[in-house]
Amino acid sequence: MAGTDEEWLYHLPAFFDRVRAEGAQRVLDTVQGRFGGVLYHHRGVRVPGHDATFLDREDGTVELVVDGVGDRAGWVRFDGDRAWDAFFAQPPEDVPYFAWMADAEFRAEEADDYATKAEAVGLGRFSFGLYLQPPTAWADLEERAGETEAPCFVYRPSGRTVVPEGDLDEYEAVVPPELLGEAPPDHLGIADADLGVDA
Repeated sequence: MAGTDEEWLYHLPAFFDRVRAEGAQRVLDTVQGRFGGVLYHHRGVRVPGHDATFLDREDGTVELVVDGVGDRAGWVRFDGDRAWDAFFAQPPEDVPYFAWMADAEFRAEEADDYATKAEAVGLGRFSFGLYLQPPTAWADLEERAGETEAPCFVYRPSGRTVVPEGDLDEYEAVVPPELLGEAPPDHLGIADADLGVDA
């Protein structure tokens, strides 16, 4: 892992090359630390999972598969031809996370405010990531997820993560369009996605 200006943020320049070379890479096998599970963050929705795996696909995409809690499952395919960078962060006062960003996303959404991808990711500015849950926190999150049939949690601008009750109609404004059968912004590099979200 290559260090950045922040001593707790690490650039993983070979991560996607390793996915392509080996065919698959489990996230919790990649990072250092003892974790109970993950919370996949996808542009405002979050899916609790036991782990997540990146897979190299023959069509040139890189697929993320979330091993969801209970009946949940989800996958997102990313354009493998984009220039992606992966990062592992261990903030001193927050949970660790693994995040990735394409050059096009950085230019379109973050370059006006941040000098580098690392700076943006270090300040929590990314569309895709996995919050790595310590065992105790994971036990509570897993229990909470097991008490609902909601396919995902919804992250609100206030900083709260809420569990929808019933359908997602009242949250439609914050559910990304690619999870509702619509086209995502091209700069995000999403080829396809299905997290079981049905509004």
